[in-house]
Amino acid sequence: MKYFDGKPKQFGMSWAEINQRLPRLGYAVVADESSQQIQLEVEEGQAIIHYGPEQSRKIAGITLAYWDVTFEAKNLDEQALAEFERRFSLYVQKGGG
Repeated sequence: MKYFDGKPKQFGMSWAEINQRLPRLGYAVVADESSQQIQLEVEEGQAIIHYGPEQSRKIAGITLAYWDVTFEAKNLDEQALAEFERRFSLYVQKGGG
């Protein structure tokens, strides 16, 4: 999945799950709830996740949390972006999709 294409994405997880999974990426993580962003220190730059309020949807009687998010890269070259996307997908995505 391309995260830094400027298009909004959805995180299908709760805030507790995000806080549990992001540190596993191996980057320094700074979550700032007041500005609704999460900064990850990647090499000499940053990957920044901007998010909206936690929402939920019901599917077959089950309530699932999700967030609308956008990704921003600061001072990351193509190789660093590709490595971030690979690691992010590995540690954060759920399910078989």
